[in-house]
Amino acid sequence: MEGSPALNFKRRKRPLLPLYSGMPPLSKPQRKEKYDLLLTPQLFVLKREKLPVRFAFEARRLAPSILEELGAQSDWTYEVFKQADDWVLLSYDPKKIKRLLQESGLEEENIGRIHFAQEFAESFKNPLLLENGDVLVTVGDIVTLMPEKLLPKETHPRKPETVFPTLTRVHPGFHFRGRGEHHWLGSRETLGLSLALVLLGISWFAEGIRDHRMQSVLQEKLLIATKDHPALADSITRKNIYSHYRSLDRKQRQIRNVMKKIGTLLGRDSKLSKLTLDERGYHVIIEASPSLLISLKERASSLQLPAKISGKQLQIEGNWQ
Repeated sequence: MEGSPALNFKRRKRPLLPLYSGMPPLSKPQRKEKYDLLLTPQLFVLKREKLPVRFAFEARRLAPSILEELGAQSDWTYEVFKQADDWVLLSYDPKKIKRLLQESGLEEENIGRIHFAQEFAESFKNPLLLENGDVLVTVGDIVTLMPEKLLPKETHPRKPETVFPTLTRVHPGFHFRGRGEHHWLGSRETLGLSLALVLLGISWFAEGIRDHRMQSVLQEKLLIATKDHPALADSITRKNIYSHYRSLDRKQRQIRNVMKKIGTLLGRDSKLSKLTLDERGYHVIIEASPSLLISLKERASSLQLPAKISGKQLQIEGNWQ
Protein backbone atom coordinates (compact mmCIF):
# COMPACT_ATOMS: atom_id res chain seq x y z
CA MET A 1 0.00 0.00 0.00
CA GLU A 2 1.06 3.54 -0.60
CA GLY A 3 2.10 5.84 2.17
CA SER A 4 2.79 5.16 5.81
CA PRO A 5 -0.07 4.72 8.31
CA ALA A 6 1.96 6.60 10.93
CA LEU A 7 2.18 9.65 8.68
CA ASN A 8 -1.45 9.67 7.53
CA PHE A 9 -3.37 10.11 10.81
CA LYS A 10 -4.77 13.46 9.65
CA ARG A 11 -6.20 11.91 6.53
CA ARG A 12 -8.14 9.39 8.59
CA LYS A 13 -10.27 12.20 10.01
CA ARG A 14 -12.04 12.53 6.66
CA PRO A 15 -15.43 10.78 6.62
CA LEU A 16 -15.50 7.45 4.82
CA LEU A 17 -18.19 7.53 2.11
CA PRO A 18 -19.41 4.26 0.54
CA LEU A 19 -19.90 4.57 -3.21
CA TYR A 20 -22.37 2.28 -5.01
CA SER A 21 -24.95 2.29 -7.76
CA GLY A 22 -28.35 3.53 -6.65
CA MET A 23 -27.06 5.56 -3.71
CA PRO A 24 -29.15 8.66 -2.92
CA PRO A 25 -27.72 12.12 -3.71
CA LEU A 26 -26.00 13.87 -0.84
CA SER A 27 -27.54 16.94 0.75
CA LYS A 28 -26.09 20.37 -0.01
CA PRO A 29 -24.19 20.60 3.31
CA GLN A 30 -22.75 17.12 2.73
CA ARG A 31 -21.50 18.10 -0.73
CA LYS A 32 -19.18 20.71 0.77
CA GLU A 33 -17.23 18.12 2.75
CA LYS A 34 -14.18 16.18 1.64
CA TYR A 35 -14.40 12.39 1.81
CA ASP A 36 -12.34 9.25 1.57
CA LEU A 37 -14.19 6.91 -0.78
CA LEU A 38 -15.04 3.31 -0.01
CA LEU A 39 -15.54 1.46 -3.29
CA THR A 40 -18.04 -1.38 -3.01
CA PRO A 41 -17.45 -4.69 -4.85
CA GLN A 42 -19.72 -3.74 -7.78
CA LEU A 43 -17.20 -1.02 -8.72
CA PHE A 44 -14.03 -3.11 -9.00
CA VAL A 45 -12.74 -6.52 -10.00
CA LEU A 46 -10.60 -8.40 -7.50
CA LYS A 47 -8.43 -11.45 -7.22
CA ARG A 48 -6.32 -12.79 -4.37
CA GLU A 49 -3.08 -14.41 -5.50
CA LYS A 50 0.06 -15.80 -3.95
CA LEU A 51 2.66 -14.07 -6.11
CA PRO A 52 6.43 -14.68 -6.06
CA VAL A 53 7.13 -10.98 -5.51
CA ARG A 54 8.14 -8.91 -2.50
CA PHE A 55 7.13 -5.36 -3.33
CA ALA A 56 3.84 -3.67 -4.28
CA PHE A 57 5.19 -2.19 -7.51
CA GLU A 58 6.15 -5.68 -8.69
CA ALA A 59 2.64 -7.00 -7.95
CA ARG A 60 1.10 -3.94 -9.65
CA ARG A 61 3.01 -4.74 -12.86
CA LEU A 62 1.48 -8.24 -12.88
CA ALA A 63 -2.07 -7.08 -12.07
CA PRO A 64 -3.25 -6.23 -15.64
CA SER A 65 -2.39 -9.65 -17.10
CA ILE A 66 -4.27 -11.34 -14.24
CA LEU A 67 -7.30 -9.06 -13.91
CA GLU A 68 -8.01 -8.52 -17.62
CA GLU A 69 -9.22 -12.13 -17.67
CA LEU A 70 -11.91 -11.03 -15.18
CA GLY A 71 -13.08 -8.09 -17.31
CA ALA A 72 -10.71 -5.28 -16.38
CA GLN A 73 -9.84 -2.97 -19.28
CA SER A 74 -6.48 -1.55 -20.29
CA ASP A 75 -7.59 2.01 -19.42
CA TRP A 76 -8.71 1.08 -15.89
CA THR A 77 -6.71 1.86 -12.77
CA TYR A 78 -4.85 -1.00 -11.05
CA GLU A 79 -3.97 -1.19 -7.35
CA VAL A 80 -2.61 -3.87 -5.00
CA PHE A 81 -2.18 -4.47 -1.30
CA LYS A 82 -1.12 -7.33 0.95
CA GLN A 83 -3.70 -9.24 3.01
CA ALA A 84 -2.35 -12.08 5.15
CA ASP A 85 -0.02 -14.07 2.85
CA ASP A 86 -1.81 -13.09 -0.37
CA TRP A 87 -1.59 -10.14 -2.72
CA VAL A 88 -4.98 -8.54 -3.37
CA LEU A 89 -5.11 -7.27 -6.97
CA LEU A 90 -7.83 -4.74 -7.84
CA SER A 91 -8.91 -2.69 -10.82
CA TYR A 92 -11.65 -0.08 -11.29
CA ASP A 93 -13.04 2.09 -14.07
CA PRO A 94 -12.29 5.74 -13.14
CA LYS A 95 -14.95 7.00 -15.59
CA LYS A 96 -17.63 5.06 -13.74
CA ILE A 97 -16.42 6.41 -10.40
CA LYS A 98 -16.61 9.99 -11.73
CA ARG A 99 -20.13 9.41 -13.02
CA LEU A 100 -21.36 8.09 -9.67
CA LEU A 101 -19.69 11.00 -7.87
CA GLN A 102 -21.46 13.51 -10.11
CA GLU A 103 -24.80 11.73 -9.57
CA SER A 104 -24.21 12.13 -5.84
CA GLY A 105 -23.38 15.83 -6.24
CA LEU A 106 -19.62 15.45 -5.76
CA GLU A 107 -16.53 16.26 -7.83
CA GLU A 108 -13.00 14.92 -7.78
CA GLU A 109 -12.00 17.84 -5.56
CA ASN A 110 -14.22 16.36 -2.82
CA ILE A 111 -12.22 13.12 -2.77
CA GLY A 112 -9.17 12.46 -0.61
CA ARG A 113 -8.13 8.81 -0.71
CA ILE A 114 -9.64 5.67 -2.21
CA HIS A 115 -10.35 2.57 -0.14
CA PHE A 116 -11.72 -0.79 -1.21
CA ALA A 117 -14.30 -2.77 0.74
CA GLN A 118 -11.91 -5.75 0.71
CA GLU A 119 -9.57 -3.87 3.06
CA PHE A 120 -12.24 -4.22 5.79
CA ALA A 121 -13.02 -7.90 5.27
CA GLU A 122 -12.95 -8.62 9.01
CA SER A 123 -15.35 -5.74 9.77
CA PHE A 124 -17.90 -6.88 7.18
CA LYS A 125 -18.26 -10.39 8.55
CA ASN A 126 -21.19 -8.74 10.30
CA PRO A 127 -23.25 -7.44 7.31
CA LEU A 128 -23.66 -3.74 6.61
CA LEU A 129 -26.93 -2.48 5.10
CA LEU A 130 -26.71 0.19 2.38
CA GLU A 131 -29.52 2.58 1.48
CA ASN A 132 -30.32 0.83 -1.81
CA GLY A 133 -31.25 -2.38 0.03
CA ASP A 134 -28.00 -4.27 -0.62
CA VAL A 135 -25.62 -5.46 2.09
CA LEU A 136 -21.85 -5.60 2.30
CA VAL A 137 -20.86 -8.94 3.77
CA THR A 138 -17.69 -11.04 3.85
CA VAL A 139 -18.15 -14.50 2.34
CA GLY A 140 -15.14 -16.79 2.34
CA ASP A 141 -12.69 -13.94 3.06
CA ILE A 142 -14.02 -11.92 0.08
CA VAL A 143 -16.27 -8.88 0.62
CA THR A 144 -19.44 -9.25 -1.44
CA LEU A 145 -22.44 -7.08 -2.26
CA MET A 146 -25.80 -8.91 -2.21
CA PRO A 147 -29.52 -8.19 -1.67
CA GLU A 148 -30.57 -8.16 1.98
CA LYS A 149 -33.23 -10.79 1.33
CA LEU A 150 -30.52 -13.39 0.70
CA LEU A 151 -29.30 -13.14 4.29
CA PRO A 152 -30.54 -15.63 6.88
CA LYS A 153 -33.63 -14.34 8.70
CA GLU A 154 -31.84 -14.25 12.05
CA THR A 155 -29.16 -11.88 10.64
CA HIS A 156 -29.60 -8.20 11.50
CA PRO A 157 -27.30 -6.03 9.37
CA ARG A 158 -25.85 -2.82 10.74
CA LYS A 159 -26.30 0.67 9.27
CA PRO A 160 -23.45 2.78 7.83
CA GLU A 161 -23.78 5.66 10.31
CA THR A 162 -23.03 3.25 13.16
CA VAL A 163 -20.18 1.45 11.40
CA PHE A 164 -18.05 3.78 9.28
CA PRO A 165 -17.01 6.16 12.10
CA THR A 166 -15.58 3.16 13.98
CA LEU A 167 -13.84 1.38 11.09
CA THR A 168 -10.11 0.96 11.63
CA ARG A 169 -8.24 1.86 8.46
CA VAL A 170 -5.37 -0.59 8.40
CA HIS A 171 -4.11 0.83 5.10
CA PRO A 172 -3.66 4.51 4.20
CA GLY A 173 -5.56 4.08 0.93
CA PHE A 174 -4.76 5.13 -2.62
CA HIS A 175 -4.78 8.30 -4.67
CA PHE A 176 -7.75 8.61 -7.02
CA ARG A 177 -6.30 8.32 -10.53
CA GLY A 178 -9.14 9.95 -12.37
CA ARG A 179 -7.79 9.41 -15.86
CA GLY A 180 -7.13 5.73 -15.35
CA GLU A 181 -3.37 6.10 -15.46
CA HIS A 182 -1.72 2.73 -15.22
CA HIS A 183 1.23 3.33 -12.89
CA TRP A 184 3.19 0.34 -11.67
CA LEU A 185 4.91 2.67 -9.20
CA GLY A 186 2.84 4.03 -6.33
CA SER A 187 3.36 7.45 -4.77
CA ARG A 188 5.84 6.17 -2.16
CA GLU A 189 7.89 4.35 -4.81
CA THR A 190 7.75 7.41 -7.08
CA LEU A 191 9.00 9.66 -4.27
CA GLY A 192 11.80 7.22 -3.53
CA LEU A 193 12.75 7.08 -7.21
CA SER A 194 12.72 10.89 -7.46
CA LEU A 195 15.01 11.20 -4.44
CA ALA A 196 17.31 8.56 -5.90
CA LEU A 197 17.50 10.47 -9.18
CA VAL A 198 18.28 13.71 -7.35
CA LEU A 199 21.07 11.99 -5.40
CA LEU A 200 22.35 10.41 -8.61
CA GLY A 201 22.39 13.84 -10.29
CA ILE A 202 24.34 15.31 -7.39
CA SER A 203 26.84 12.43 -7.52
CA TRP A 204 27.27 12.87 -11.28
CA PHE A 205 27.91 16.60 -10.79
CA ALA A 206 30.46 15.88 -8.06
CA GLU A 207 32.13 13.21 -10.17
CA GLY A 208 32.29 15.62 -13.11
CA ILE A 209 34.18 18.11 -10.96
CA ARG A 210 36.49 15.35 -9.72
CA ASP A 211 37.14 14.09 -13.28
CA HIS A 212 37.91 17.62 -14.45
CA ARG A 213 40.48 18.00 -11.68
CA MET A 214 41.90 14.56 -12.41
CA GLN A 215 42.21 15.43 -16.10
CA SER A 216 44.26 18.51 -15.22
CA VAL A 217 46.54 16.41 -13.00
CA LEU A 218 46.98 13.74 -15.70
CA GLN A 219 47.68 16.36 -18.35
CA GLU A 220 50.40 17.79 -16.15
CA LYS A 221 51.89 14.35 -15.58
CA LEU A 222 51.78 13.66 -19.32
CA LEU A 223 53.76 16.81 -20.03
CA ILE A 224 56.38 15.77 -17.44
CA ALA A 225 56.54 12.18 -18.80
CA THR A 226 56.97 13.26 -22.43
CA LYS A 227 59.57 15.89 -21.68
CA ASP A 228 62.43 13.41 -22.19
CA HIS A 229 60.54 11.42 -24.90
CA PRO A 230 59.03 13.90 -27.35
CA ALA A 231 57.68 11.14 -29.62
CA LEU A 232 55.18 10.15 -26.92
CA ALA A 233 53.67 13.60 -26.98
CA ASP A 234 52.18 12.81 -30.37
CA SER A 235 48.58 11.60 -29.87
CA ILE A 236 48.84 9.28 -32.91
CA THR A 237 51.85 7.52 -31.39
CA ARG A 238 50.05 7.10 -28.08
CA LYS A 239 46.94 5.73 -29.82
CA ASN A 240 49.02 3.18 -31.73
CA ILE A 241 50.65 1.99 -28.51
CA TYR A 242 47.25 1.86 -26.80
CA SER A 243 45.68 -0.10 -29.68
CA HIS A 244 48.55 -2.60 -29.69
CA TYR A 245 48.28 -3.40 -25.99
CA ARG A 246 44.50 -3.29 -26.06
CA SER A 247 44.54 -6.01 -28.75
CA LEU A 248 46.87 -8.13 -26.63
CA ASP A 249 44.70 -7.64 -23.57
CA ARG A 250 41.55 -8.60 -25.49
CA LYS A 251 43.16 -11.80 -26.76
CA GLN A 252 44.36 -12.74 -23.27
CA ARG A 253 40.86 -12.19 -21.93
CA GLN A 254 39.44 -14.42 -24.67
CA ILE A 255 41.96 -17.16 -23.87
CA ARG A 256 41.12 -17.06 -20.16
CA ASN A 257 37.39 -17.07 -20.94
CA VAL A 258 37.65 -20.09 -23.27
CA MET A 259 39.81 -22.00 -20.79
CA LYS A 260 37.28 -21.33 -18.05
CA LYS A 261 34.43 -22.67 -20.21
CA ILE A 262 36.40 -25.78 -21.20
CA GLY A 263 37.17 -26.41 -17.54
CA THR A 264 33.44 -26.76 -16.82
CA LEU A 265 33.28 -29.64 -19.35
CA LEU A 266 35.93 -31.70 -17.58
CA GLY A 267 35.18 -34.09 -14.78
CA ARG A 268 35.59 -37.61 -13.46
CA ASP A 269 34.09 -39.15 -16.62
CA SER A 270 35.57 -36.73 -19.15
CA LYS A 271 39.24 -35.92 -19.66
CA LEU A 272 41.24 -33.53 -21.79
CA SER A 273 43.38 -35.37 -24.33
CA LYS A 274 44.53 -32.43 -26.48
CA LEU A 275 44.78 -28.65 -26.15
CA THR A 276 46.29 -26.44 -28.84
CA LEU A 277 46.45 -22.63 -28.68
CA ASP A 278 48.03 -20.45 -31.35
CA GLU A 279 47.69 -16.98 -32.82
CA ARG A 280 44.63 -17.93 -34.87
CA GLY A 281 42.55 -19.90 -32.39
CA TYR A 282 42.23 -23.04 -30.30
CA HIS A 283 41.68 -26.79 -30.78
CA VAL A 284 40.50 -29.01 -27.92
CA ILE A 285 39.74 -32.74 -27.75
CA ILE A 286 37.84 -34.22 -24.80
CA GLU A 287 37.39 -37.99 -24.41
CA ALA A 288 34.28 -39.40 -22.74
CA SER A 289 31.78 -42.23 -22.98
CA PRO A 290 29.31 -42.05 -25.91
CA SER A 291 26.38 -41.52 -23.53
CA LEU A 292 28.10 -38.50 -21.97
CA LEU A 293 29.29 -36.92 -25.21
CA ILE A 294 25.82 -35.74 -26.22
CA SER A 295 25.27 -33.82 -23.00
CA LEU A 296 28.82 -32.41 -23.19
CA LYS A 297 28.14 -31.17 -26.73
CA GLU A 298 24.88 -29.51 -25.61
CA ARG A 299 26.67 -27.85 -22.70
CA ALA A 300 29.48 -26.65 -25.00
CA SER A 301 26.94 -25.18 -27.40
CA SER A 302 25.22 -23.32 -24.54
CA LEU A 303 28.65 -21.85 -23.69
CA GLN A 304 29.04 -20.75 -27.34
CA LEU A 305 31.87 -23.20 -27.96
CA PRO A 306 31.78 -24.72 -31.49
CA ALA A 307 31.78 -28.47 -30.80
CA LYS A 308 31.23 -31.71 -32.70
CA ILE A 309 31.32 -35.40 -31.79
CA SER A 310 33.79 -37.70 -33.51
CA GLY A 311 33.80 -41.27 -32.25
CA LYS A 312 34.46 -41.18 -28.52
CA GLN A 313 35.75 -37.64 -28.68
CA LEU A 314 34.30 -34.17 -28.42
CA GLN A 315 36.22 -31.78 -30.63
CA ILE A 316 36.05 -28.05 -29.94
CA GLU A 317 37.64 -25.67 -32.40
CA GLY A 318 37.34 -21.89 -32.74
CA ASN A 319 39.12 -18.69 -33.72
CA TRP A 320 39.95 -15.64 -31.67
CA GLN A 321 37.76 -12.65 -32.43
